[in-house]
Amino acid sequence: MMYFFLLPILISVLGLGALPSGSQPTELLKRTIHANASHHQFSQLNLAGTLLMPAEGAQYVNQGGAMGDIQLVYNCPTTFPQSNIGERTLAIDVVLVPRREQGFNPGPSRVILARGLRARNGLSGEKIQVNFVPPISTCGDYRMIVTESQIFQNAVVQFSAGAPAVSVACSPMDDF
Repeated sequence: MMYFFLLPILISVLGLGALPSGSQPTELLKRTIHANASHHQFSQLNLAGTLLMPAEGAQYVNQGGAMGDIQLVYNCPTTFPQSNIGERTLAIDVVLVPRREQGFNPGPSRVILARGLRARNGLSGEKIQVNFVPPISTCGDYRMIVTESQIFQNAVVQFSAGAPAVSVACSPMDDF
């Protein structure tokens, strides 16, 4: 049986842009899960990948846009679980949000580092490893919010994969 009646609700999850921490689906999806408890498949959705780097409290230097110093490593397994519930990691998004902003709803001062990052070959156990060059004005204390997207019953479901605190110091241009 197709669950097309859930599609508008799940699609609206994408537009929220606010993800809680702890590898859990958004609040709207949680309510959908409880409202449709007979569909036990929803309760088995979970984060597939693992944020390996950066660690909490990582410190980087913004080198004036010359080099990519902000590093991210994400383990992106592509094998399906034996239950075939949910899917594999489709992509990840990476956003820096100033720590002075409360909550997980990035405001206008957010710095989008990447949208839709994927594993290169789709092999099991492959990692997404990237270095980012932030805009020259990106300095201060941030949360690096990493969001994983999966496909579940023809809809995209997002999970918060992590939000480690990171610091980005600006280096004077005369140092180069």
